[in-house]
Amino acid sequence: MKIFLLQICLFLPLALLAQKDMLQYDLYSPDTVSYDIKIMKDKAGLKMVFADLGTFNSNNEPAVSFYASPRDHAFILDNCPWNAACLKPIYDKRYAILPGKTGKILSLQYLSKYSKFFASPFKQTTIAHTTHGNISFEIRGCYLPAYIHIDTPSFYNASAMTGHPISDTFSVKNTGKQTLLIHFVKYDVDLQNQDTTAISIPVGKTKKIMLSYTPNRKGLFSRSAEMVFNVSGDKVKHTAILKIRGWAY
Repeated sequence: MKIFLLQICLFLPLALLAQKDMLQYDLYSPDTVSYDIKIMKDKAGLKMVFADLGTFNSNNEPAVSFYASPRDHAFILDNCPWNAACLKPIYDKRYAILPGKTGKILSLQYLSKYSKFFASPFKQTTIAHTTHGNISFEIRGCYLPAYIHIDTPSFYNASAMTGHPISDTFSVKNTGKQTLLIHFVKYDVDLQNQDTTAISIPVGKTKKIMLSYTPNRKGLFSRSAEMVFNVSGDKVKHTAILKIRGWAY
């Protein structure tokens, strides 16, 4: 009898752990149109999420949301800490998603009021602890200083024909009190823009930068250019990512 009880004590925790590992669910985000989001698994089968918020202006606080569809047991998010001060997790730990249903588990929002303490481009991570295992989130992006404003820094073209060029123009405005200096623009190799000439933008003025790309195969595409800038007298250089995305058919 003692041997039997000892076997139960040894194997029951392992069985419960295995049962937790076997809990199945689907994870997705409706924000894949707006942002580059990849959902993967590590070697243990746990979910890993990589989201690029792109470049956004100082008056914007972008958020990305995630939904779960459990298959066998109710899905509950137990905890998601503030591992980075700029990344605010928004969720309800009392909310349970029943098997066969789909529900929102959390949103991750970037808080611009703390951005002055962090470098840009930024990369911040946090881990959500759920009944179905941990989910690792890695959030990237570029936060623009208040002296520069870019209209639609991440352009999405709903559909583009393979073999035909598409383009978009980005308006860069100097909203500060000193001359804005664009030192160079580094383009992806297959973008049809290779002008890397330095640009000076006076106070209150706007300069237009165009990205042009010809999709060579069907499916989702994403191409970008890195714009390095600062204002006169500032030794710190910042980076803005201009992106053109879409679906080629």
